[in-house]
Amino acid sequence: MHESQIWFDQGVALYEKSEFRDAVTAFDKAISLNPAMAEAWNNRGLALFQMERYNDALASFDRALAINPGYQNAERARRIASDRLQDQNSGKNTGLSIPTHNLPPMLSAPPGNDLNFKSGKSVIPVLAFVLSLIIPGWGQWYTGRAWTGLKFLFIVVILNLLDYTNEEFLNKNLTLCAITWLFFLIIWLYGGFEAYTVAKRIRSGELEFTGKSRLFWIPVLVFCIGMLAFVVSIIVKSLLILSLHL
Repeated sequence: MHESQIWFDQGVALYEKSEFRDAVTAFDKAISLNPAMAEAWNNRGLALFQMERYNDALASFDRALAINPGYQNAERARRIASDRLQDQNSGKNTGLSIPTHNLPPMLSAPPGNDLNFKSGKSVIPVLAFVLSLIIPGWGQWYTGRAWTGLKFLFIVVILNLLDYTNEEFLNKNLTLCAITWLFFLIIWLYGGFEAYTVAKRIRSGELEFTGKSRLFWIPVLVFCIGMLAFVVSIIVKSLLILSLHL
């Protein structure tokens, strides 16, 4: 079972015991592990509603709807929370009592959970390591971590720019060159090791896997375009040679 699911279930159990503050904390833990879990945002909003924190509840329902625009429970809960907030404000000003509403039921399990996560058994740690060595950040994209991969790629690009600047404008200072390449080697190897370690944890089920990052396919696309261009150039050259002999 994924760790986010464990915290989600704990939040539901706490909510059912009317321990709403602790339920919010549990749902926060689930959300920190899987921010795309709309059901956790919705249930967090329900717990905040019970604590009469209507503005915060509305914000949680909005996040749930941003992830899943067709989420009917969140839509209904948001309407009720909005009405309750208006009634509360009116009650403060006029002394009127706040009417009660029936909230939609809390979900005991995310119905879209199978869509949010994919089997980590398809992740190959050695492949993640090799991809990261070929292109810094590619192994991170393979394990679904776009920003981490971009960070590795950005650092390597900066180091290459420093090396170019050193060679073109600083008469190739040997000390600076050695430092730059040492950092490059460290980042290059660490990126591969980090990708391998994370892939291994995903494969064992310790970490959640939501699929490859979209950035993963950019090098694949570039490679395919390059191969296509190479094949086309060979065909064109062959046709030109053939036409010269006719």
